[in-house]
Amino acid sequence: MNAAGRILDGIPRRIAQLADLTQVHSYFAADPMIGKLHTLIADLRTLGAAVPADELDTRLKTARDQALRAVRDKRELVSEGGDTLRLGRHAFTVHRQPVDLTLVAREEGMAYQVTGTDYQSPVDDERLQPLQRYWNQSLVSEAPALSRAEYLAGRLLEALLEGKAERSWADVRTLLAEDPQHPQLLEMVRRFAAARYQEGYQKGIHDDDALRLLGALVAMQDQAGLLAWGPTERALALLYWQHGHLIAHRESLLRRARAAMQMHDLFGRRDALDQLEADTARSLNHFARDVLPDLLPLADTADEEARDAHKGRIATLCDQAAAYLVRELAAHNGETWAVSGAGEDWPPRCCASWSAAAGAKPGRPTSTPRRPPSAGAWRAIGWAPTPSTRRRSRSTGWTTRPVCWPCHCSARASTWRSTARSTACAASTRAWPRAA
Repeated sequence: MNAAGRILDGIPRRIAQLADLTQVHSYFAADPMIGKLHTLIADLRTLGAAVPADELDTRLKTARDQALRAVRDKRELVSEGGDTLRLGRHAFTVHRQPVDLTLVAREEGMAYQVTGTDYQSPVDDERLQPLQRYWNQSLVSEAPALSRAEYLAGRLLEALLEGKAERSWADVRTLLAEDPQHPQLLEMVRRFAAARYQEGYQKGIHDDDALRLLGALVAMQDQAGLLAWGPTERALALLYWQHGHLIAHRESLLRRARAAMQMHDLFGRRDALDQLEADTARSLNHFARDVLPDLLPLADTADEEARDAHKGRIATLCDQAAAYLVRELAAHNGETWAVSGAGEDWPPRCCASWSAAAGAKPGRPTSTPRRPPSAGAWRAIGWAPTPSTRRRSRSTGWTTRPVCWPCHCSARASTWRSTARSTACAASTRAWPRAA
């Protein structure tokens, strides 16, 4: 009985694959499992178990009738391989994909559309208007100002810097030095692009161009070094480091930065580096909110959306500043800081403007303390203190100490050391704010 029941349970699965009546009759007449079922029914009758035998025989006839009826209905109602349903003179397309609601672009605007149908409903939402330039952008990797090859090169460079590419940064530099079109690099680019099929890259076109762009980007990244981060990020990191932190906190940050970079360079692990950057970014966020509220000015009349966007910009700035600070500390222990050429030329012009605003002769160093620069002196160099800056200046003590920046004397410093004992020249002293 159990064997006969298993054979009967498998009949619906077998007949579901049959397309016409001839196949159904052939299956019930010649299939070995159906023949075995007839043999089992006959054995049950021989043993005197007529009731179970009649029950099995009835189930077999019912299965055959259902199979014939299903094939007949499918032939009469469904055509074209089961994709069309016919009811008299009318034909309906059969969709087996799940129904979903999507947003599509039309000539006059955006519209809701039900997938698999022609139904569309216009969308009237003012929040979509600022995104109008993206309505007809079919690929995330290509825009009017950005080609697919440039996008691919940028994504690959980002993966190399984060250690997520199949080759390390040192290996890529070595291969580029041997041959800018090295076959191994080309294969790496092609495998990187093949995994992103939704971005629409074409083999032999975008991968070749991306490799050429990658060679130029790697060279620029090596030449820039720590100057790859912007001046605002570097200034925020330096102000955070100089703003009266405890010695123990500095030593801990220095040790963690050196250890994280060593783990990254030796073992390719970014766990400690990512954790340190996240912790430093949170501290920088608090520092920027409490100490530097005018870092990225925001109008008092800004709405909620503008304030949310401003918080996002501050968070991004702190993340970048944290990444720069960790690498700067690991490389130079907080003693030297990267300064661009424009930043190195700014202090002499600033000092000259201060001297001119105060009535002093430019180029003549002062050896005695003088009062802090007035608002007129700040405006003379193109920067006017904000009200919050003037409030903080009352809690700031001004002191005279030697500083290391290029001054009006013949000495020139290529790097700015943060320690008070390092100077560009022994005679150069300036009035400098000291945190209270």
